[in-house]
Amino acid sequence: MRGKSSQEIGDLMQSMSNGELVALLKDFKVPYNHKRKRLKACEMIEEFKKQRENGYPQLKRSLMTPAQRKAADRKEETPEETRARQEADALQHSERRANETPEETRARQEADALQHTGAMMKKKDKIKSRWPSDDTTPWMQPGKDYILEFHQENPTTAQHLVYDVGGKWRERESFCAVAYMHVHERLEKRNDISSLDKLVGFCRIHIEGKKSLLESLKLAIPIENIKNEFDQWKNEDENKRLMNWHEARFEWLATTNVISLEDCKTRIVNWFESLKGLKLIVPGYWWNNCKAEDKSKLWRCEIESIDFHDAAKRYFKIKCEDDPYPDDCYEMSYEGVLKYVDVDQDGFSSFDLREQVPYFDPEYVAMCEKNQKLLNYIESNPSYDDEKKRYVDVIDVVTFLYSYIVSHDLFVILL
Repeated sequence: MRGKSSQEIGDLMQSMSNGELVALLKDFKVPYNHKRKRLKACEMIEEFKKQRENGYPQLKRSLMTPAQRKAADRKEETPEETRARQEADALQHSERRANETPEETRARQEADALQHTGAMMKKKDKIKSRWPSDDTTPWMQPGKDYILEFHQENPTTAQHLVYDVGGKWRERESFCAVAYMHVHERLEKRNDISSLDKLVGFCRIHIEGKKSLLESLKLAIPIENIKNEFDQWKNEDENKRLMNWHEARFEWLATTNVISLEDCKTRIVNWFESLKGLKLIVPGYWWNNCKAEDKSKLWRCEIESIDFHDAAKRYFKIKCEDDPYPDDCYEMSYEGVLKYVDVDQDGFSSFDLREQVPYFDPEYVAMCEKNQKLLNYIESNPSYDDEKKRYVDVIDVVTFLYSYIVSHDLFVILL
């Protein structure tokens, strides 16, 4: 029945005998009696379609654990019912404690201690899953991308704490930004216009990808794959050997042809943007206030755009084929995307569908968007020649990154 409309299911069920219909309704926990009277075949079919539109609530409940059923019941309580239940529970609890024997009190305390220990172990396991590791990247931030609690139990976490406690992690991005500025200045003094244009182009790609400058540099230059070429370039003269990690990579990227800007753009692609064009099959009941006749209809949809600032985390804007309102877009969460993705679409394997949305900083994304608008304006403004545009890149792209990482003083310089 997967993928079939209510009409198709109704036609299929009409060819079944009464016994087969009853067996089907039993399997899906759909009522087939009303006031101790067996429903007619047409009534059973309509009841089955109705329950299907509602997601088979009785079947779902039968698959729940007792704790899940209790939680579901509590969600349906009114404020008055919740208050009454809590008062009754408190009274029952106090009466039970008052009537305990010493042995029962001791047994309860031991059970509580065991339960508390179990809860602490679960909490610790959750924390351990977010510890830094050897794969933790330099652009990740403590407290957001990894945590340092219980650091005394893990050498790698303790090592990160020693480094992070002084706030040095805030300087990582600024070092990269300063290195960019140094390389830009050297290329300008040498009047190396082609290399300068490539460096500026890389910086604009990183803004489009909405990734930090440091992360973009690492992604663009997979040093493990081009180590021989890079080492050969760096050993050409003393000045190159004395460059720091960031400056050497920026200058090597700009002045050689080993990695093109197209390669950089492919590697620095924004994960969200990469899901544009993903096709979905969405049932009508997903929409609020959907007409009854459209609830069982399956709509072919496609992710058209991304909204990074949706407070409800419905980042994906989808459009539907055959939509009576062709200009409308609908916001969907990533959980919805995973649930309704069309796995049979062409090129499905090329989409990077992860278990959850990767972490991103909304403030950083907002700055990238502001700066992208500024760059687009400058690009289309005839009063800015190529030389001015290169200066704009240094001042407006790098300076705002430096300001954000070091002091979180968000600004964009408008010329």
